[in-house]
Amino acid sequence: MTGLSLADAARAAHSTLVAAWTRAWAAVAPAALLLAAARVLGADPLGPVVFVGAVLWVVQAQAACYRLALGLPAPAMAGSRVTRDVPRLVIVAVLQVILLAVITGLMLTVVGAIAYGAASVGKGFSAAEPATWLPAMGPAGRLVSGTAGVIGLAGVAWVILRLCLSAAATVDRQAVQVLSAWPLTRKRVLASLAATLAAAAPTIAGAWGLEQAGLLGAAPGSLAMGLLAIGVTLPLHAGLMTYLYRHSPTD
Repeated sequence: MTGLSLADAARAAHSTLVAAWTRAWAAVAPAALLLAAARVLGADPLGPVVFVGAVLWVVQAQAACYRLALGLPAPAMAGSRVTRDVPRLVIVAVLQVILLAVITGLMLTVVGAIAYGAASVGKGFSAAEPATWLPAMGPAGRLVSGTAGVIGLAGVAWVILRLCLSAAATVDRQAVQVLSAWPLTRKRVLASLAATLAAAAPTIAGAWGLEQAGLLGAAPGSLAMGLLAIGVTLPLHAGLMTYLYRHSPTD
């Protein structure tokens, strides 16, 4: 396992961001525009169609960013030519969603059982009326149930971070990598969390600024959010995840 360098990570993120807009702009820009259009359309009949197109083109932009971060040739036509990386990344996303849904379901079952047990000994408890559970718990029961919920959410977040290098591994190895990418994040959970937060910071800051200006729900705000999320955060995230992937444990 090689050590991590903040300066090297920042350079990797910056170089991927620059490369995304100079060598793969035809993948990044349409994805941002489609995402903004889907947000503006909302419940309009065209909304779901545009949303599906946005999701697919976001995956195309993601594939292009990871290829650039890994030093691989960018897809032709300024990154817009669809490669085999796209269906692979779609499969990775679907498998991750299924896995997280199962884990989340198990977590909710355990937390629900703890809440049921804590409430069942209290006054006014009715198993058929969940609204009576919280009042019946009492302070101690609420503390136990709340702690269990927090631990459960932390566990789900931990699993997400352990799988965060799946996309980089999939593009690099040219094969779907989900659980096989799990060992890559050993002793790298906190670094993965820091990288994820750093990449998301521009989008979070932009959302806060637009909210303060009252523009977050307007068309200009949607366009700005699309450009920040896809044009900035996506390349930064790809660059940082690729840096962690290259410095993943090998022993």
